[in-house]
Amino acid sequence: MKTNTVAREPKMPFFDMKMISVSEIKRDYSKVIKEVDQEKEPAFVMNHNTPEAVLMSYRYYKAFMVEMRQKLEDISADIERLEDAELYAKAESRLAKSNLVWVASDKVFENKTDEDNPYRRLSDEELFD
Repeated sequence: MKTNTVAREPKMPFFDMKMISVSEIKRDYSKVIKEVDQEKEPAFVMNHNTPEAVLMSYRYYKAFMVEMRQKLEDISADIERLEDAELYAKAESRLAKSNLVWVASDKVFENKTDEDNPYRRLSDEELFD
C-alpha cells in the first residue's frame, strides 16, 4: 500500500485503505497502533466486514486538522472576496443605470436623533464588516 502525506490528495480510493478488524485490535492494540503510525495513513476498523470506525495516529490527525483549518480559512477568504466583488459589481451596475449620487453616511443621518438611528454610534468598520 502506498503511503500518502496529509498535504497531498489520496493516490487511491478510500476502499484501498488498510482494514483492521476489531478482533485484531482487541488481540494486540499496541501493535496495531504502531502499524497505523508507521503507515502514516488512517485505517478502517472493520466489524463483521463493515467499516465501523477510522483509526489514525495522533500525528496524522494533528497534521490533517491543521491542513483542514488552513483550507477552510482559504475558502472563507475566497468566498468573502467573491461576495465583495459581487456587491461592488451590483453597486456599479445600479449607478450606471441611473443618475444616483453617492451621499456620505454622516449626511444621511445628520438631522436624526439617536432614537431615530440605532446605528449612529457604530463606526463605519462596525457597520460594514
